Amino acid sequence: MYYIRCPAACNRFPCTTGEALATSSLVPDKSHLTRLFVVVAVMSASGAAFFALMPDYLHNTLRVSGEVRGMLELPREFPGFLMVVLLGFLAGLRKGRALTLAMITGIAGLLGVACI
Repeated sequence: MYYIRCPAACNRFPCTTGEALATSSLVPDKSHLTRLFVVVAVMSASGAAFFALMPDYLHNTLRVSGEVRGMLELPREFPGFLMVVLLGFLAGLRKGRALTLAMITGIAGLLGVACI
């Protein structure tokens, strides 16, 4: 978010005087960036804690082995893997063919979801 610095004597943020708007300069609001960095740091810490504690919880409390955990996580990870493979394949094609193949793949996916 940017505020308009008021060049008039009042120095209010944001500038409310109409005559000062033509000669004003934009000043970034640093509080939004600070909040963004704090939120990113907290989310990173929570993700690290989750990924550090979850395997132990599954193994010690629920007695889930690595093989069962892999089978549980396969439906979550498989669409992302397919997207990487498809994008890698489309990157080697010309633009027209890539768009055609992407459209056909999207239609097939929609028809597959509609039939379920």
